[in-house]
Amino acid sequence: MEEESFRTENGFLLVQSDGCSVYQFRNDTGDGTMTCYEIFPGAMLSFNDFHVAHFDSAYVPGRNMFVIDHCREGKMEYLAAENAYAYVSAGDIKMDRRLTHTGRFIFPSSHYHGLTIAFDMEIAASALSKEVKDFPIDLTALQQKYCPGRYPHVIREMGAAEHIFGELYPGAERSRDCRAGRLRQCQQIRNRFPQNHGNVPVRIPQRHLLKKESCVKVLCFAGSTGASHQVAYHVLVGLRLKLADRFLHAPLWDVQSHSIGEIKNVLVDKIEGIEPPLAHVVPEGAGHIVLPVISIIALALTFQISGKNFDTYNKSNAYMNSTIVEYIEGIEVIKAFGRAGVSYEKYSKAITDYRTFVIKWLSSTWVTMKLAFALFPTTLP
Repeated sequence: MEEESFRTENGFLLVQSDGCSVYQFRNDTGDGTMTCYEIFPGAMLSFNDFHVAHFDSAYVPGRNMFVIDHCREGKMEYLAAENAYAYVSAGDIKMDRRLTHTGRFIFPSSHYHGLTIAFDMEIAASALSKEVKDFPIDLTALQQKYCPGRYPHVIREMGAAEHIFGELYPGAERSRDCRAGRLRQCQQIRNRFPQNHGNVPVRIPQRHLLKKESCVKVLCFAGSTGASHQVAYHVLVGLRLKLADRFLHAPLWDVQSHSIGEIKNVLVDKIEGIEPPLAHVVPEGAGHIVLPVISIIALALTFQISGKNFDTYNKSNAYMNSTIVEYIEGIEVIKAFGRAGVSYEKYSKAITDYRTFVIKWLSSTWVTMKLAFALFPTTLP
């Protein structure tokens, strides 16, 4: 989150504008860029595009961090435990505190595209309550739930996450050649200012206005997913304990009549198959079922509140149009007989009455109509 920390990792500030910075990293296997935005104090969103076989990191945060990484394309090796490594691939979400973010990171496919949401806990925890007043979010609780230790926590290929994180990617990021386009833009800017040498930042206009609500949605998704998984695995543990207890109290001949493969299939595989419905279908499916119902109810209330206003609107609109046409066509006669004041008053009153009616009608249905339009898109894949 600091410029100096990027410089220590063979990176330099390429371009900069208000609230946006683009850093470039290079080694003998390729290069990469990080486009960073400050969302609010203590919170940073960066889009990461790397085309390297590996990258040596010396990043040590020096403060309490909570970082969420989403992999959109490619693979990256990370330290999963002491002397143990794993990969994050497309669709995976990795959460950590950046306590093990040093050493060599391997990119098996020589490319990686994704985003990072980083929170400086000391600053962001207090700033978030001011940014999101109506929906309190406890960053510390999320950090303790997903990152209680040194090593990252990974959630694999969650379909619902793709919809949420997809809203964070700007339109330019959705193209496969987005990185080349952004670098071309940077090169064109440097060509226009040849007097700029070395690592002196060039200021450019900010083109993407990122919504804080999208980051809040990611945090809410992390909280709900964590709660659903906690409940799901609590149920699985209970089932396995009860099944093991049944085996302990069953006759020995009955237990020996089943092979170890059969017991393992029931105790591990079949019970594990209950996890997706509990951890994913219930919380995510409930949202896809409840939200459309609420949207339909809100839309029905909108029509009910409107009542006969549709007929009144058509009559008012027709009367206003007739008055306008009558005033325009008869303006010469009106002036000739000195009736401009009376005719204009009729014309003005028709428009004012129409405006007053429309504002009153829309005001009465504003809440239900906005609720329906806001909830319907959230149910789309």
